[in-house]
Parts: sequence; C-alpha cells; structure tokens
Amino acid sequence: HGGWWVVCSADFICHWLIPFCLLLSRDLKRNKTKMIWLTCWMIFARLIDMLVDHAESPFEAMVHLENRERVEAALKQVPEPFRTTLILRDIEGFVYEEVAEMQGVNLGTVKSRLVRGRACLKLILTAPPAGVNQPARTRYVVGLGEEAR
Repeated sequence: HGGWWVVCSADFICHWLIPFCLLLSRDLKRNKTKMIWLTCWMIFARLIDMLVDHAESPFEAMVHLENRERVEAALKQVPEPFRTTLILRDIEGFVYEEVAEMQGVNLGTVKSRLVRGRACLKLILTAPPAGVNQPARTRYVVGLGEEAR
C-alpha cells in the first residue's frame, strides 16, 4: 500500500514515530530543537486522532435503534391530534406558529396539545412492561377535552 496508509499504520507509529519523538524529547532537555519536538508531538497527536474510530460502536447503534423503535411505537399510542402536533413540533421542528397554521388552530391550542401530548408520551414510555407486577401508584390521566374530538 502507499500514500496515507503507510503514514497511518500502527507499524509506522510504533517503530518510527514514537522512538523519533523520544529522541527529540531527550534533545529538548538539552534545550535543542524545541520547535521540531513540538511539531513531532503535534503530528503524533494528529495521527492518533486519525486512527481513533469516532463512529458509534455497534452497541451504541443498537441502543439508538431500540430507543427509536420504542419512541415510534409509543407515539402511535398517543391519541390524535396530540400525536400530529408532537410530530410537527418536536420531530419535524416546525415553530409553534407554523404548526398552528398547518392544523388550522390557535397558537394556544398548539401549546396545550403539546403539553398534553408530551405528558401522554411520557406516561406510555415510563409505564412498566406488560406482565410486570408494579406497586400501586397514582397515574396521571391525560384529559382529551373538546379540542381532541
């Protein structure tokens, strides 16, 4: 292989760059070649950075996928029109006024639907899985009101 692969290979770092930097650090103690030493360590740091894989690990990718699927399934359980308002505002990123215009409702209605929709989504996501015995607890009930009908 040629090009950058040679420069970025582990053999290059272990057998050439590290000993070279150590020699230069010895010279630094003698107050020689300070600029070369600094340049060498900057190159070394850059090469190490190039060798590090900054992509998410397979485990992280699986966790993100599972979380996404869980949120999508929970969103399907949120009643209309709260679901649509949540999707437009929190997922699609439209501002409140745009959501109100798209749905043909007042700005206050959009804000109210968001509060109720988020509360409903939170309730769904924090509910224990089916079949798990849970001590009695008070549940927050999301009232649908006239606007949802």
